[in-house]
Amino acid sequence: MDTNPQAFAQMLAKMRRGQTAEELSEALLEAQQACKDTGKMAVITYQVKIKPEKGMPGMYLMTDDIKTKLPQLDRGASVMFEDANLQLQLEDPRQQKMDLRQVEEAKRETKTVAEEAKPTQLKQV
Repeated sequence: MDTNPQAFAQMLAKMRRGQTAEELSEALLEAQQACKDTGKMAVITYQVKIKPEKGMPGMYLMTDDIKTKLPQLDRGASVMFEDANLQLQLEDPRQQKMDLRQVEEAKRETKTVAEEAKPTQLKQV
């Protein structure tokens, strides 16, 4: 039996009249972008099912499936606190409240400081 090292690539190009190869290329680009965005790994799985046709020697029904497992960005978290009634709150009900208020800023006079030229003495070596 002669083997053709290009057999799989040739079959892939012919599957569903080239649509499979196009979908795999799109999946690859999507996976690359997801990896770039998240810094995590992506997985593309391509499965081919080959079923011989009964009563038709050398004839096969071939189906395929493409699955992607793309990394997701980490979701943020929320910190919540439980009150006496077991209700969740964004602020800790046990924390004392501070009476903060806006203080008006006093107007200040801008002053400039004159620069004096100071002579520098250099030593000769």
